[in-house]
Amino acid sequence: LSNEEWDLPSGCEGWSTRDVVAHMAASLHGIVDPALMPDLSGGTEPAMEGPVAERRSWPIEQVLEEYETYSEQAGNVFVMAQEAPMADMEIAMNDLGTHKMSMFASTFTFDAYTHLRHDILAPRGSIERPEPPRDEARVGATLEWLLAGLPWMCAAQLGFVDRPVALTLTGPGGGTWTIAPGGDDGRVTVSDGADAAAVAIITSDAHDF
Repeated sequence: LSNEEWDLPSGCEGWSTRDVVAHMAASLHGIVDPALMPDLSGGTEPAMEGPVAERRSWPIEQVLEEYETYSEQAGNVFVMAQEAPMADMEIAMNDLGTHKMSMFASTFTFDAYTHLRHDILAPRGSIERPEPPRDEARVGATLEWLLAGLPWMCAAQLGFVDRPVALTLTGPGGGTWTIAPGGDDGRVTVSDGADAAAVAIITSDAHDF
């Protein structure tokens, strides 16, 4: 990108294109060095602002270097997190929910997939470039995180669910899941396949979802 393109607004309100990349770089750096992980106790969205603001004074080359360095190192952590005992360790992520460490690979695949395609590239973002591929690996991992987070991140919006509903997502990475009423905590549950008791079927393209 040109210097002018880096400074164009993104689809994230208040953030430029370079701010989005700085956010991704800072988050991956925090995986490698947990001391740099932002405090999520006040909410995930507000917690992301500090690291981005800090990097606005950096040359874009330094932002890109951080992203390249720590995306590679974080990738190595995600590989290790697929094996016991690390895989089954649970991490509380405040309003994002509590998840096993094996989920981190999908969490950050979602982060990159969404920011690149929906926040940096037009029409939501300002950058006119061909979209990277939509394939089974990328979309499948993105959906794994979205569906794992659904009961936590959309608890208020899904409070009306009092009977099972089937969700079918088409295209690469797609499949069918059932969203059902939750237990005493009030959160819905998400399970593979279509429950025979489902009262409705919602269908969408996986990428659109």
